[in-house]
Amino acid sequence: MRSISLINIAALLLSPTLGFVPFSALFWRIQNNNNNIILTKQEFLASSVTSTSMPSTSALLASQKSTASVDSSSSSSNSSSSSKSKELNEKQTEFVLGYLNKHHSDLLAEFAKAFSSVGTEMAKQNAWSGGSYIIDKCEITSISTQLLELQVTIQIRGNDKPKMEIVTVDLDADVIPERQRRYRSRPLVPSYKGVELAAIDLVVRKLCRLCWMVQSPSVTGKLIQLAIQLGGDGVGKVPENMYLNQ
Repeated sequence: MRSISLINIAALLLSPTLGFVPFSALFWRIQNNNNNIILTKQEFLASSVTSTSMPSTSALLASQKSTASVDSSSSSSNSSSSSKSKELNEKQTEFVLGYLNKHHSDLLAEFAKAFSSVGTEMAKQNAWSGGSYIIDKCEITSISTQLLELQVTIQIRGNDKPKMEIVTVDLDADVIPERQRRYRSRPLVPSYKGVELAAIDLVVRKLCRLCWMVQSPSVTGKLIQLAIQLGGDGVGKVPENMYLNQ
């Protein structure tokens, strides 16, 4: 399709068939051309012959607003579709739970001691006689970007059967007062360059902080690799917080 050239425009302006074509009408056509609406000479002639007047200024403004509204809606839709997930999906949750239970049950027991009521009771019971209150088994049963839940099996001296407790640990938790001689709290995980992180990256960054607090830094690198396998961006390795690194 041939677009209108300057020579053709001049010819159209002076055409005896059309008479004088107002410059405002010509400008409107050129403006549309800039918006990728290209008219051929034949289309320009046809539209000029069949229409006795050009669109009013209000009509043009309404058309432009409509186009802007469509563009804005499209941009908003694209932004929404590319936003990060705010929670772990089912596959990520199951994988994280299975991995921690299979390979890091000792770490989970340390979490129960440092960040839950189990640690408080343990400190009281063992203050008079060591080994009176011990964790026999600890499993993680659920996890989100905010909390994790532990099922703790406890053996109390003098009891024939073990005791089971379900405790919740905040991923932003600090060490409970009774365990601060053994463990040391760390600053909260900061935002990453002001951007929204994928849920798996956020969970791993918080878990890495807890690992450092219970003196298990060697686990952090494995957790970062786990996040990468589950669709994360590996943002756990951040220079401004070296304790989150491997």
